[in-house]
Amino acid sequence: MALELLLISTAIIAVIIFFAFRSNGNGGGKAHKLPPGKMGLPLIGQTIAFMQPHSSASLGDFVDRSMAKFVTYGKIFRMNLLGKPTIVSTDPDFNRLILQSEGRLFENSCPTSIAEIMGRWSMLALVGDIHRELRSIAVNFMSNVKLRTYFLGDIERQAVKILDSWTENATFSAQEAAKKFAFGLMVKHLMSMDESMPETEQLRREYHTFMKGMASIPLNLPGTAYRKALQSRAIILKIMGQKLDERITKIREKCEGLEEDDLLASVSTHPTLTREQILDLILSMLFAGHETSSGAIALAIYFLQACPKAEEHAEIARLKKERGETALTWDDYKKMEFTHAVINETLRLGNIVHFLHRKAIKDVQYKGYDIPCGWEVVPIISAAHLDPSIYDEPQCYNPWRWKAILVTVTKNSNVMSFSGGPRLCPGAELAKLEMAVFLHHLVLKYDWELAERDFPVSFPFLGFPKGLPIKVRRFVGRADANMFGRKHYSHGDQDHAALPHQEKIKELRAAIGPLSGRSFMFCTDACLRRYLEARNWNVDKSKKMLEETLEWRAAYKPEEIRWPEVATEGETGKAYRADFHDREGRSVLVLRPGRQNTCSHDSQLRHLVYLLENAIINLPQGQEQMVWLIDFTGWSLSNSVPIKTARETADVLQSHYPQRLAAAFLYNPPRIFESFWKIVKYFLDPKTFEKVKFVYPKTEESMGPLRKSFDIQILPEEFGGESKVHYDHEEFARLMAKDDAKTAAIWGADQLPHHTLVGDSAASESHIW
Repeated sequence: MALELLLISTAIIAVIIFFAFRSNGNGGGKAHKLPPGKMGLPLIGQTIAFMQPHSSASLGDFVDRSMAKFVTYGKIFRMNLLGKPTIVSTDPDFNRLILQSEGRLFENSCPTSIAEIMGRWSMLALVGDIHRELRSIAVNFMSNVKLRTYFLGDIERQAVKILDSWTENATFSAQEAAKKFAFGLMVKHLMSMDESMPETEQLRREYHTFMKGMASIPLNLPGTAYRKALQSRAIILKIMGQKLDERITKIREKCEGLEEDDLLASVSTHPTLTREQILDLILSMLFAGHETSSGAIALAIYFLQACPKAEEHAEIARLKKERGETALTWDDYKKMEFTHAVINETLRLGNIVHFLHRKAIKDVQYKGYDIPCGWEVVPIISAAHLDPSIYDEPQCYNPWRWKAILVTVTKNSNVMSFSGGPRLCPGAELAKLEMAVFLHHLVLKYDWELAERDFPVSFPFLGFPKGLPIKVRRFVGRADANMFGRKHYSHGDQDHAALPHQEKIKELRAAIGPLSGRSFMFCTDACLRRYLEARNWNVDKSKKMLEETLEWRAAYKPEEIRWPEVATEGETGKAYRADFHDREGRSVLVLRPGRQNTCSHDSQLRHLVYLLENAIINLPQGQEQMVWLIDFTGWSLSNSVPIKTARETADVLQSHYPQRLAAAFLYNPPRIFESFWKIVKYFLDPKTFEKVKFVYPKTEESMGPLRKSFDIQILPEEFGGESKVHYDHEEFARLMAKDDAKTAAIWGADQLPHHTLVGDSAASESHIW
């Protein structure tokens, strides 16, 4: 049902795009000599192919294919992107022209969904005089003078604090560590907010939800990531508004200890800015400062695993020790020549920003082609970074290429990581300073390696699918540590891989405290492990998730639902537990959304919860997951599950049954579902995405995964198998009566002893939870 909600949503998007396309002309009927290319189908054009996630060190399959196809005509081609006629450019010269001609030939064309979520006064969305005014404020706030006298010390303190919190030989997300570093720094300099303040943690949580919406399908419907992001935006602005009011009051009352160096000090008394403009400006700068810096630092950690030795940081540390100094100075920063080469190479190959959105505001001619006024223009700024005519072996990470002074000027003009022209990112130098200081202390404190294979992915924002999990080893008393010289753990170190997980389980058990009754039965070590896995082994987040589940189970009482209560829902066989298993012995739920027979929201949800609980108690020893077979035969929008039911179903599955789904086979779905499913690939956990398989009975290749998972002789013929057994409601009712007795026997003893502490898994692994 949750999958159905997502797939229905994608179908709605298809309709929206269709009408958006029909409402756009092709340049007002004027004859143009357009760049080569195809506009594709009216429905979506090449949007799906263009939006496919890909390695950040590449242009993506679609752009590569298009460049190869139209190579005779140059590096510019046309396409239909999100229903709009669009010119795509991988030509570095044309891209520089686009960026330098802001306001004359081209202007910023921020997608409506981004403008809505960032705010209409966001620098990302504005053009013209108001953009120049707000950008001027940002540039002055992050000037070199401010970086040297105000930012540098705080950057170093924040970096040391984050690095000192790392646990040796533990596995953690370097991407999250970089985000924590950048967020703490930005909120302090924007609003003088300290991590000890409760509102800072609330702001961080809401910002996390906000960013999920930025990288989601822009459906403003209840329960969607986009709607949640808009709600989080309102909370973020409320917190920022309170800080603004406090600052204005302090200024009026001339309070002592008034902060004078943060952004609020610059804008709270601005003569022309409105309150709305100030708040959108602060949010814009939090977004820009956080995403750029954290992404760049994570990329550096990733690339520097294999980078050979350099010793400038050890030399800086040695000289400072001799002089009795501790804190880094601006001169120290300027002496980090190789580090600046590392930063340039990281930004070049990592490509934090892959492309930009612009629009032609006049008819433009370039190399014999017309770019009509009103057409969207997408400069792929990463194309110059990966061009072999500009960089030797562009796919190789080679910081030494930047040591050649004579070629640096030429190459710098082709590094567009921070955009260019009048819209050059005002925080570019701040991001580089943060990278340098963080790397300085990182390489002096730690050696590191990837704990799991991961890589940077582009679209819509740069990120690591697994969060860049690393394991660190501290240098003890080694000021002469070789910068960027990576060591490898001995084989014996890997034997400890499981130990942190067991410790995390004990830590979570201690955190949730004493339990009794059914809560005690539920919280086995296996259960705690699933919740930890669902929250990337973050104990605090896992505790919150588990406590919400215990509260939900206490109120909803899923273990007390019995077949007679939900039997009506099962009359058509729209959902039931199969009497066969997959090859791994896992329980199988069969779902047939085309056989919907009721309209009761509560009853439909209780029916599904009943089947989930039933599937779990029938799992064999050692198995914790189930398989879903979803048959879309007969499905249509007219008999689909209501949005409210689908949304709440999705919430129950994600929040209270984590890590229970092994695989979901979507049999004979509408083809468009799979196409749009690929669009949301980047927005999902990679493991979740891989669990969903599209199966078409007339396509032998797509049947492969299904046949690999099931014995063809026991698989029902409706799913391409040989078994002629069909759903029998009366027979299933008799089976459920037996299972209800089993459920009562498992959960019946509600008053179990009160247990206390860590490691007490006497709740035991002997029962199904």
